[in-house]
Amino acid sequence: MTRDLKSNAQNIMLQLNQDNLKQSAFAKYKLVNNSLRQIVKSNPKDMLVVEIGDVKDLEFHPQVKICRWGTSEDTNEVNFSIRAQEEAGATLKELPDGTIVYKAKDYEVHQYDKPDASEEGGYEIEVFLTSKPNTNIFEFTISTKGLDFFYQPALTQAEIDEGASRPPEVIGSYAVYHATKGGMNDVAGMEYKVGKFCHIYRPKAIDANGVEVWADLHIENGILTVTVPQKFLDDAVYPVRVDPTFGYTSIGATGISLVNNTLRAAYPYSPTLNGTLDSLSLYHPASSNSANFRPVIYTTANVLVDYGSEVNVLSAGGWYNGNFDLGASVNTGTNYKLGFWIDPDEAPALYTAYDSNVNYELDRDNIAYHATNVPPDPFTVSSTIADRQHSIYATYTASGGGTSIKDIIGGGFIMFPR
Repeated sequence: MTRDLKSNAQNIMLQLNQDNLKQSAFAKYKLVNNSLRQIVKSNPKDMLVVEIGDVKDLEFHPQVKICRWGTSEDTNEVNFSIRAQEEAGATLKELPDGTIVYKAKDYEVHQYDKPDASEEGGYEIEVFLTSKPNTNIFEFTISTKGLDFFYQPALTQAEIDEGASRPPEVIGSYAVYHATKGGMNDVAGMEYKVGKFCHIYRPKAIDANGVEVWADLHIENGILTVTVPQKFLDDAVYPVRVDPTFGYTSIGATGISLVNNTLRAAYPYSPTLNGTLDSLSLYHPASSNSANFRPVIYTTANVLVDYGSEVNVLSAGGWYNGNFDLGASVNTGTNYKLGFWIDPDEAPALYTAYDSNVNYELDRDNIAYHATNVPPDPFTVSSTIADRQHSIYATYTASGGGTSIKDIIGGGFIMFPR
């Protein structure tokens, strides 16, 4: 069922049934040019908008577009759209649960909201196979603006031994980040946090009896490809559904417990403007490994810049913020390490989140923790973990005005499986 990458002309223009859209499940959407639009997050510093169909076309298409960091619902800094295969003569139906069904001869495309996909929700564009297809490869065309894609491989045994844990749906998935920004946050700016846009999870294929198998996901040259094991399709009871899922999230999808009584520093990060430091924010997924930490920041030359008091970490997941004591200066063009000194008294480790990203590293200094002493200067690198972008960001006030900026810089390409 590989698709012709050119648009597929249809004999009859597909139109949403406006009477069906009056059902309560569609109340969260606005009709725009025969497509649907939902404002998932109305925060003006982190607006997130999802469009079902193509709002620029009067005809409906089996497409989903995710837009983020715009100044209104019609604008965005970055976006991602995905469109399923189209077929002449297809029909359209809106179900009471909010699902939109694009029905072709041998398959259907089901599009629906998936609020449990991540902490900010998500969306699913599901291929529904009514009979055995003539191929096990399913292609979607994609279009993106200002985004980088990072493949999340299976963890190595060394990473597992270190305490990392990558859920099955994240193995073989893609973390998607803003290509040039990780967080600018001032009174008129955007809140990027770590710069993460969304996560494209590893898809499953599920047959009519509930038998399921993981499929392979690959993104390259404007095509998102899902490959289902041929044996599964041969043995399956139809219909079969194949379910690419997109999670709206700013958090790394892999967890790791970092042992206490150590100082960790993630890098490189650089501010967009000169300014003075305010605070550091670190994401802690829900866990009993909830050791307290102190925020620290170094240059990548390992010179101490600033530090703060101990942050109390609870077992509940969330962003934990610590203020810097000195309000030290940071400068554009200088790379910094964002660090956290882990307390040994409260828990055996601190559980944190990250994504695989070849542009980032995490250093370790084995210096013993102290709750009030000035952190070590310089930072002594005991070991380094490569290809890891932690869910951490710094906040500073830009020079010359009351502007608070959260800044982390993303990568510059699509990271393919290795």
